[in-house]
Amino acid sequence: MLAMNGHGCQINDLLTRDPWRSVRSSCWHTPLARRRAAGLTLLELLFTIAILAILLSVAVPSFQGLAQRDRITDTTNDLLMAFQLGRSEAIRYRTQATVCAANANQTDCAVADPPWSNGWVLYRVNPQTPIRVGAAPAPGVTIATTVQQIQFQPDGSAQMGTFEIDSEANRPRCIRILPSGFISMERMACPTVNPQQN
Repeated sequence: MLAMNGHGCQINDLLTRDPWRSVRSSCWHTPLARRRAAGLTLLELLFTIAILAILLSVAVPSFQGLAQRDRITDTTNDLLMAFQLGRSEAIRYRTQATVCAANANQTDCAVADPPWSNGWVLYRVNPQTPIRVGAAPAPGVTIATTVQQIQFQPDGSAQMGTFEIDSEANRPRCIRILPSGFISMERMACPTVNPQQN
């Protein structure tokens, strides 16, 4: 009588031909060996690539826009800090303080257009003492303004000026300096700027 296992294998016959052969590996694992190896078909691979291309086409511009907005914010904060520090210095030392567009060497005020493309210089007027120099605007960032310098008086008052900071991201910031010396920043385009851009 032939012994059969649950998978339909004749165990006696297997042992007769090769008594050292593993019955388990010969019978129980035979169906598994016939399984097709798992993997992606060409159609599935093309579909996956198409989905990735769509996701990248949406994500890359978003990251670029975010980077441009960060550059606008950095330039705005840098210029805003310069004006606030200039007013503080004028009041503290009871003298005039000036924030002006820097020349190419960032050693003095610029005299040629376009203004503010090389950064800014802050100095006290009497005696003339340089206090701080600011970096040029971040790449791709423009500063639109009608003035080349803002001068603060010992009582904190100032000449009026507006500065619009923007880039291709079209997320403008507007810095306003009022005659009282009050300095504000708004997330909008300056409505009264007749731009001279860097």
